[in-house]
Amino acid sequence: MKRTTRTGGPIVRLCVLFFFALVTASCATAGHRAQKIKESLKAPLDAFNSDIRWQDFEHAEIFVPKTRVEHYWAEMDRLKRNIRLTDYEVRDIEFSENNRFATVTLHCEYWLLNSPILRNVNVTQTWRFNDLKEMWQVRDTGFKKIIEASLGF
Repeated sequence: MKRTTRTGGPIVRLCVLFFFALVTASCATAGHRAQKIKESLKAPLDAFNSDIRWQDFEHAEIFVPKTRVEHYWAEMDRLKRNIRLTDYEVRDIEFSENNRFATVTLHCEYWLLNSPILRNVNVTQTWRFNDLKEMWQVRDTGFKKIIEASLGF
């Protein structure tokens, strides 16, 4: 007599197949969402830095979390007193493992109001994706490096 092991009937096999299909689909959906979040950084990143370049600080504030607004305005007040940003270029973007944080390297060209010499510097900005608002927000503008250079620190 031959003995065989049975792993389950057709219903069990169908449930297992359905489970694996569901897991595969959810992974694909999560991967697609993560990619969408990464791609969604470009527009606010460009809008924020363009607003700073053209000194539209009020409009740029929409990308700043409420907890950082006071710090943002103190930084922008120092920036507009001494510096004119003439151009910027995004050089690199590194995302965290969960794609909710990004570190952006910008190459900036600027001049000081008391000196007509065009200067260049790389600054690092940090951004965080706000899940509640479903938008990217700047955590650190990186412009402190330019401000300190203009003040001779």
